[in-house]
Formats: sequence, structure tokens, C-alpha cells
Amino acid sequence: MTLFERARAEQVAILPGLPFYVDGGGEHMVRLNFSNADEERITEGMHRLARAIGV
Repeated sequence: MTLFERARAEQVAILPGLPFYVDGGGEHMVRLNFSNADEERITEGMHRLARAIGV
């Protein structure tokens, strides 16, 4: 959830991975959706996510 809040501050939407693991797990995962974005928006989103992560 910490990364979720940091990404939100960078205006990037990510989802925690936990709900996507029916058999448990996913605590250290996130879900990214890039199916409705062009290459330029994906690149910008990755830069923003990198800032949120601290890279």
C-alpha cells in the first residue's frame, strides 16, 4: 500500500496484487494495465512509477 500511495502522488494508477491471487500471496506484487495506452503514455507512466519506487 505504500507504493500505491506513492504512485498515486505521481498520478499513476496501480493496484495491489493481493486480490489477484486466489490461493494467497501477492503481498509484494502490483498489477499494471497498459492495454489502453499508447507507447508515449506507457513510457511516461513507467518514469512516474520509477520515481514512486525511488529509482
